[in-house]
Amino acid sequence: MGLNGIDISGYQKGIDLGKLNGLDFVIIKATQGRNYLNPAFKAQITQALDLGKLVGVYHYVSGIGAKDEAQWFYNNIKPYLGQVIICIDWEEIQNSAWGNLNYLDQLMTLINGLTGVPALIYASKAVFPWDLAKKHNAGAWVAQYANDNATGFQAVPWNEGAYTCAIRQYTANGHLDGWGGALDLDKAYMTREAWGKYANPSGSVSPAPAPVAPSAPKLGGQFKILVDGLNVRSKPSLSASVVAHYNRGEKVWLDSTVTKANGWYWGTYIGASGKRRYIAVQSVDGKHVYAKRA
Repeated sequence: MGLNGIDISGYQKGIDLGKLNGLDFVIIKATQGRNYLNPAFKAQITQALDLGKLVGVYHYVSGIGAKDEAQWFYNNIKPYLGQVIICIDWEEIQNSAWGNLNYLDQLMTLINGLTGVPALIYASKAVFPWDLAKKHNAGAWVAQYANDNATGFQAVPWNEGAYTCAIRQYTANGHLDGWGGALDLDKAYMTREAWGKYANPSGSVSPAPAPVAPSAPKLGGQFKILVDGLNVRSKPSLSASVVAHYNRGEKVWLDSTVTKANGWYWGTYIGASGKRRYIAVQSVDGKHVYAKRA
């Protein structure tokens, strides 16, 4: 049992979640302190919900007044309550209350009171406030890394099973096709239904439905390019070598073979060199269509 996910902030502004293959959930930074709002928050959460992803939001603790922090977080996530899990990020950097668990205790009490939803606590395994999590009926979102090596989603992260947690962040150097930078990768030890209960214990709002993937496009024949530039690649991967290029409105003949790889449906043909070439026709989630039958 497990769900694959990422957590993101303003550093991932512009990320297209629809391009990340195998993504079940995303936890998005909403606020920090009493006046910072992630400038990409609205765009990120809107896309995540539209895609049918399981969604969480988090507040980064600054330690500058528990009442003000709780109210600021609540004001910015209120429209999404019942649809998302909520989390409190407890770290040392930029946190003047670091080491003061009474402050975190007060903040948890205030946020839980405003939202009516028990928040999860995020912290490093080395300093995780287990007793406080138990007091507030808070799920544990634990950060613990084996190393800093680049990795994709892991079915069994290092040290899994050594302790019980709701979510495990196992790397800050995750790499997924569809995004060029590093990502925090997470595994949630729950079902979609359990996620919904964390988000909405009262059951007044249904959890996000599982996304229904559209069918593969029917290829074979002449196709028209719908985007300003579409690369032809040596393999069905966005990281494969670019061997040619089509502009918007140009046409290409594709054979009937459909290849599903890396979150995309790929059309293919034999080039002048005698080698098979590939173009991305449609994303598997149906959000992006780069070519259609002419």
